[in-house]
Amino acid sequence: MSTELVLEVCLAVRRDELQAARDGFTKILESAAKQSLFKAIGDCLLAAVRRQQRQLFDEWLEQAREALLSATAERSAEAAEFLTRLSFVVCDRRLAEAQPALAQLVRSFANAAPAAIAAKLWAELLSLAARMARRGWREETAFLLRLYLRELLKRDDSAVWQQRLLALQLHFVVYARWDGFTKACAAYQELLLLFLLLVRRAGKKIYTKEQQEQYLLLSLRTLRGIISNAARSSMKDDMEIFRELYQYLWQLAGDNKRRRQQLQLLLQLAISYWQSSLPKTSRKQARFLEDLLQPSLIDKLYEDLLNHI
Repeated sequence: MSTELVLEVCLAVRRDELQAARDGFTKILESAAKQSLFKAIGDCLLAAVRRQQRQLFDEWLEQAREALLSATAERSAEAAEFLTRLSFVVCDRRLAEAQPALAQLVRSFANAAPAAIAAKLWAELLSLAARMARRGWREETAFLLRLYLRELLKRDDSAVWQQRLLALQLHFVVYARWDGFTKACAAYQELLLLFLLLVRRAGKKIYTKEQQEQYLLLSLRTLRGIISNAARSSMKDDMEIFRELYQYLWQLAGDNKRRRQQLQLLLQLAISYWQSSLPKTSRKQARFLEDLLQPSLIDKLYEDLLNHI
């Protein structure tokens, strides 16, 4: 496939000669070699976006989906570059209709690509989520964070979990430094819900004791890091940040009593872990948080897990 055909399609879009552009795009899909497929499709999609041809963009992305999926495994480096560009375009132009197709392509890529290349893409997507959060674009931020976290939940590698959660923690703390802890909670709401999910997993006996301890440790250690770093950057005590977290979680739960209990359990576990792992920091502040620990929702199962992590 020659670059001339791609150029012809892009020029046809620019001139609003949409049928000629569609015909040319079909020829690209029929003739493109896998080594040039991602760049060719990417250039055409970008041309459609720049001319505000959103319907054409959606149409082409759907038309190219199978070809892209089949080429992902063999051309992982090119696929990663393409998906990074596509993710930015979909989020920057707020193309919500394209999100399901993008999500499928990213998930397929994650399953097929070498670990190092996949990790680089996930890092790029998390950075993009941070940019969307700074803009206050909740839908785009949530889409990227859910994509990131759903893939992580399929992993059973504690090293990967620690690396990814540390990256999330850093992004959260940077946002909190700019706009305050409560706004960071709202921007990274999916992260707080992940902590809740991990705590729930820790309480289920279908998992081994080792898995239960690992889930609880991942959740509470990351949350402790967020609390401590947010307090340090805002020159507050840890207890003040815990208070802000409590207020946000209460608001998040709304009138849902079951959700409120689950979030209160998360908070009580987080405070208890903070007290046991940072005794010097927490000793003078703990008495100011006693009301948040009553009534205690930490049953024997969670108490035993806390004693072993």
